Amino acid sequence: MTKKLFSILLAAALLLAMIPLAASAATMTSEELDAQVKAIQAEGSYLQTDARAMLDMINDFRTGPDAWYWNEDNTQKVQVTGLQELTYDYALEQIAIRRAAELSILFNHIRPDGTLCFDVVYQGINSWGENIACGSFTLTTEDAFTMWAEENYGYEGQGHRRNMLDEEFTSVGVACLYYKGNYYWVQEFGYENSGIEDTGMPTPHFTDVKGNDFFHDAVQWAVANGVTTGTTPLTFSPNEPCTRAQIVTFLWRSAGEPEPKTTTTRFTDVPAKEYYYKAVLWAMENGITTGTKDTTFSPNQACTRAQIVTFLWRYAGKPAPGTTKNPFKDVPAGEYYTDAVLWAVENGITTGMEPDTFSPEGKCTRGQGVTFLYRDLA
Repeated sequence: MTKKLFSILLAAALLLAMIPLAASAATMTSEELDAQVKAIQAEGSYLQTDARAMLDMINDFRTGPDAWYWNEDNTQKVQVTGLQELTYDYALEQIAIRRAAELSILFNHIRPDGTLCFDVVYQGINSWGENIACGSFTLTTEDAFTMWAEENYGYEGQGHRRNMLDEEFTSVGVACLYYKGNYYWVQEFGYENSGIEDTGMPTPHFTDVKGNDFFHDAVQWAVANGVTTGTTPLTFSPNEPCTRAQIVTFLWRSAGEPEPKTTTTRFTDVPAKEYYYKAVLWAMENGITTGTKDTTFSPNQACTRAQIVTFLWRYAGKPAPGTTKNPFKDVPAGEYYTDAVLWAVENGITTGMEPDTFSPEGKCTRGQGVTFLYRDLA
C-alpha cells in the first residue's frame, strides 16, 4: 500500500479546511520538538477513555445505513457496503497521542519540524490516514465524530468521512488532548493491526489530585483502567459526593462492562438513556444492589460509606468475615452492612474514619469511592 490519506477540521470555527502537504519550513528541530511535546504532555490532560469510545461510533457508522459519501460532482450518494469493523490499534493510539501534542504547536498535517504526520513512528509502525480536529469549546467524543462525519458537506468537504469509510483501513487509534483551553482530537488509520499490546492510557493531570493525597494512586488507577474520568479535563473533584449511580458504574466498568441479561428495570428513576442504566441492571442481576425502595434506586443520592463497602462485599460473593471482632463502636451487630465492614477491614479496604469509628452513614466522596475500589480490586 502506498496511499496516505489525510483530512483536517478546524473545529473551533466549525469550518472545513484542507491543508496542502506542500513543503513547509520547519519551525524547530526534531530535538526541540521532542522536548516541547514532553512539556505539553506534562501540562496537558489526555482524555483517552473518551477517545477509545469513538471506536464503536466509527464501526456503527461503517456498518450502518449512513455509510455513504457524495461522488465527485455531488450528484449522487455513493453507498459503501460490506465494510468490516475496524479494530483498535494501540500503536496507532500512541501515534495519535503524540500528534495531539504536536497539533497544539502547529495545527497541520505537516509537523513543526517540517516532516509529515505519517513520519511519526511507534515501534516500527506508522499510520496511513489521519483526521484531526481542534475546538476551544467542550468537544466531546460525539461532537468530534459528528463533525468528522461531515454529513452536510459535498465531496470536497468529506475527506474525514471517506477516511472513516475507507474499505482498505482495518485499524484505528484515537487520542484527545486538552491543553490550555483547547481540545485536540486525532484519528490515525492503518491497513493492518500492529498487534502491539495496550501499555495503559496516559492519565489526566488533575490539578486537584496531589501526589501526597491518600486517593492519588487510586485516581491514577481508576482513570488508567477506564473506571472513571474527571469532572472536567483538569479536575477530578475528589471531595465532591460520590453518587450511587457513579459508584455502581465504577464497579461495573472495573468488571469489564458486562452486558446485562435483562433490558428493563423496576426502578422508575433509572431512565434507559442514562450512562448508568446498564450498570444498574447488571448490579441488580448480580445482587449487588436492591435499590433504596422497591421502585427507586436513587441514582443521584450520595452513596454512604456503608453502602459502598456493601456493594463491594456483595460483588465479592458475600464472603464471611474471618473474625467477629469489631473495632467500630458505630457498626452494631445485625446491620445489613456489618459483615461487609468487617470483611473490608480484614482485607485492608478501609481503616475507618477513626480507630473506633467507621461512620457508616457518612457521605462517600469521589476520592474515597475510588480508593475503596482500588484497595479491593487493583
